[in-house]
Amino acid sequence: MCGCWSCSSPDSVNADPLSLSDAHADLVFWGVYPNPVKDSATIYYRVNAEDAREVSCSIFSEQGAILRVFQASVQDSSSWSSFGSNSNPCSVGLHTIVWNDHRSNSADHIPNGVYYLDLKLAFSNRSIEQQTVCLWTR
Repeated sequence: MCGCWSCSSPDSVNADPLSLSDAHADLVFWGVYPNPVKDSATIYYRVNAEDAREVSCSIFSEQGAILRVFQASVQDSSSWSSFGSNSNPCSVGLHTIVWNDHRSNSADHIPNGVYYLDLKLAFSNRSIEQQTVCLWTR
């Protein structure tokens, strides 16, 4: 295993979320399915705070190079589509980010290896950040 919580199936992500992590945390990373990844990955997270303004998920290499960034804000509903959603990805509830193409921001293919996820939730006066490791394979 690669050191991060990962679910064995999408049903286990939706089964009992409060038993999986701290129900009082403002931001909870739930996992990546499937992990290891073959063609497509779904990143699950939960927002428990009502005043979030922006959410971002960065995928970066072991060397610290940022490869891909997904970002959405409350004020810019056009940014929500990058999360594969028509609803506000900063609102309270379970959300997903679907990474279908396994490409970087510059459209380069990302090779097999271990990569890190940095999930960040921003408020007007603070931010919360969670990091985990995910194994990407083809």
